[in-house]
Amino acid sequence: MTSTETDADIAEYALVNKRRVIQFITLIIQHCLQHDEADIAEYALVNKRRVIQFVWQWCSTIGDAFWEDKTTQAFLGVRYDTIRYDTRC
Repeated sequence: MTSTETDADIAEYALVNKRRVIQFITLIIQHCLQHDEADIAEYALVNKRRVIQFVWQWCSTIGDAFWEDKTTQAFLGVRYDTIRYDTRC
């Protein structure tokens, strides 16, 4: 903005951009609400596969150190508990 703009011009600019942001957020919410349960389940399954692939590559890269690290054991424990919970549902 230039130095010749008034406070009213700046306020109007901010208001217009605020409206655009609100419109954008409204469109995103509407888009998210259009998905059905099958889409959500498919999305969850794809992400779970990504985690499994990541852990497999991690294990293959590091080798024995993968199983000996306490942080890795904690991470795998949480993933294991999540998988057990998912299979009950």
